[in-house]
This record gives sequence, structure tokens and C-alpha cells, in this order.
Amino acid sequence: MRGCLLRAREKGGEATGPSPVDRRKTGNKHPLISDGDDIPFHVITTAANVNNVTQTLTLIDSVPPVAVRAGQPRKRPDALRGDKDYDSNPHRS
Repeated sequence: MRGCLLRAREKGGEATGPSPVDRRKTGNKHPLISDGDDIPFHVITTAANVNNVTQTLTLIDSVPPVAVRAGQPRKRPDALRGDKDYDSNPHRS
């Protein structure tokens, strides 16, 4: 099945809320960058219509230096992984 659209039999009800795809209303997104254990390093808030790839460098620059071993200076990670939203030719290494 490719997809289907089901219509509600009744309008309203206790569990109804605003439509998540209502284009008349404003919205926002919270792009974030996290470590391998999904602990966020940094979160930013953008408008819902801002493309995620435009926020790539802002998120990467916000990664703090990470402790390697006791007594050694902290350093930034050598590599990062991201999903397709942040993929573009200028950002590939």
C-alpha cells in the first residue's frame, strides 16, 4: 500500500488538537548536535521554514573541546556524523 488518507468520522473530541501541517500557523525547529551517546552538545532554535543545511556550520562551530585523557589538553572531534538534512557538497570533507 502506498499510502492512504483516513477521514475522521466525527470532528472534535477530547484528544484533538491543532493540525501539525497547518501552514497558516508559525512554527520552529530545534536543530541539535550530539555525541555518540545522544547527549546534546548544542541546540539552536530556527524558524520552521529554514533549511537545516544552512545551520550546519553554526552547529559544528558550537561543539566544545572534549577531554581525551587526564592531563592532556581538550580537543575538538576529528569527524562528525549527521543525517541527510545536513548533507551538501560544500560541507563534505
